[in-house]
Amino acid sequence: ILASHDHDSALYALAASPDRRLVAVGGSDRFVMILDADTLAVKYRFRAHDATISTACFHPTQPILATASSDHSLKLWRYADATMLQSFIGVEGLSRSITFSPNGNLLATDGRDRAVRLIEVDESLR
Repeated sequence: ILASHDHDSALYALAASPDRRLVAVGGSDRFVMILDADTLAVKYRFRAHDATISTACFHPTQPILATASSDHSLKLWRYADATMLQSFIGVEGLSRSITFSPNGNLLATDGRDRAVRLIEVDESLR
């Protein structure tokens, strides 16, 4: 173990940035924390959802984080200033995992409802 970061609430989402410099975590407190991957020092922290964050992933080429929550939403964030860039409301089933396509054009999610969904990312965010 090179570093450790304690958290006050349960963590359910964990993602590493493509360049391996950042780690994103989220959980029952509804906040996202972006941590330095070497030290686990908090670089950014913001409230992302109205319920538990279930999963997260980094965009392959842009400084964007995707998050999903038990509030039935999926959101894209510019994490450096906590700006929500795109939101998908009413996503059925709790998303257990999300991932971007290699070119960043699509976001795939699966859920407890046993469905896989492909979502087109806004062209301006690619």
